[in-house]
Amino acid sequence: MDKNYVKSIIEGLKSSSSSRVQETLLKIRSKIITNDSGIKLFRECGGLECLLPHLRKPNERILDITLSILGNCCLEEESSLAVGKLYSFGPLVNIIKTVCRDSIVGRACRVIGNLAQRNSNADGLHNHGAVTALVSLIENRDKNTSYPTLTMAVRAIRQLWMVTEKREEMLSLNSVRCIAILLTTECETAGIIKSTGPVRESDGLRKSQEELMSGILKCLGYFTTHSTIQCAEQIQGDGRGYQCLVALTKKFESLALKCLMNLCYLSSCRPLLGIAGFVECLVSILQKITDVDQWPEGTAHALAQLSGESVNRSRLRHCGGLPLLVAAARVNPHAMHALLQYVFDDTSFQILVNEGLVSLLTDELTTYLTTMNYEHSNLEHSSMLCEAVEKVKETQKETKSDAELQASESTSSAGDGKVSLFARRKGPLSCQNEDELK
Repeated sequence: MDKNYVKSIIEGLKSSSSSRVQETLLKIRSKIITNDSGIKLFRECGGLECLLPHLRKPNERILDITLSILGNCCLEEESSLAVGKLYSFGPLVNIIKTVCRDSIVGRACRVIGNLAQRNSNADGLHNHGAVTALVSLIENRDKNTSYPTLTMAVRAIRQLWMVTEKREEMLSLNSVRCIAILLTTECETAGIIKSTGPVRESDGLRKSQEELMSGILKCLGYFTTHSTIQCAEQIQGDGRGYQCLVALTKKFESLALKCLMNLCYLSSCRPLLGIAGFVECLVSILQKITDVDQWPEGTAHALAQLSGESVNRSRLRHCGGLPLLVAAARVNPHAMHALLQYVFDDTSFQILVNEGLVSLLTDELTTYLTTMNYEHSNLEHSSMLCEAVEKVKETQKETKSDAELQASESTSSAGDGKVSLFARRKGPLSCQNEDELK
């Protein structure tokens, strides 16, 4: 593409005519920024500097196309960083706060999400109140707020969460709780969980609603990697957050399971997860997979974690989870250690024995014995080192005591010297072996 041609089109953005500007924007979107090389050329020709002033224009049609172009440009790293340096954060946040048109708000959320993929941009967006604006958008949504717009808002929050230093601030703004309650509401609407109030009949999930739920679960997956009690409490939302996650394993197994397993690492969450039905849910998923090596990553560890509380151990026993724990113990050390939790539960322990606990322990002991020679050699080497160190210490002590004795000899009488010498000779003799004494 010719550089002069691109520059001639960009000149149209400087026009005072709204129709000319709109026509120019359409040309840029359809003919120039269709790929990375086009975006790069647009940036090099000064297109971004001419484009960004239109974020402040009241013309909604111009604003809509400008945001569309900007969102595409921000997919390219250099362009994204350049946009961040051109003071674009404030206008974008203001659009979310003040504009009513859903498509424009959705596009603004998309731009923020794309910009936030770069750390420097994410910091700037945090400092300009992007999180507050996004949370307010979700909490104050109405019937005119579309699923795609909500999906873009959730995605933007997820990207902003990646700034580790700002997570506590985001929690203080209830951003996690906001997303969790949005999920609960959508689960109610779709009939996935029982509603607390009257809800109209649903024909199942629409594609846009499904995409929103998938986006929320991805977001919660990132939230749950930040294992703090405050974060876990906000994921509970109105008290049904964990219940929603368990219910969603039927439709979004991988995403929902990741969230639930991450929550297992917090001991305060595990009883609530049990109440929400996660123990039975996890067992039913794993019972369908005969090979432990094919289990979803982290599930064996989750079984072990759930064995930490007596109430969940009881659930595991009643829903058939103990055979799975024995199977997991053959390949996972966390599951092996979890078996100790059942030592004082006679009923569970008997089930474990019937499921092959004895053979499991025998196999483990056999494996240990086969490596014992190697370990024994290492232990001998370690003990030799320890003995050498001790001998060095003893030598140092003897040298020190000799020096002290010599000092005392120089000041004592001749008779005392003979006694001292006799005592010094007697000491080492008593330490020799029998042959040397002879």
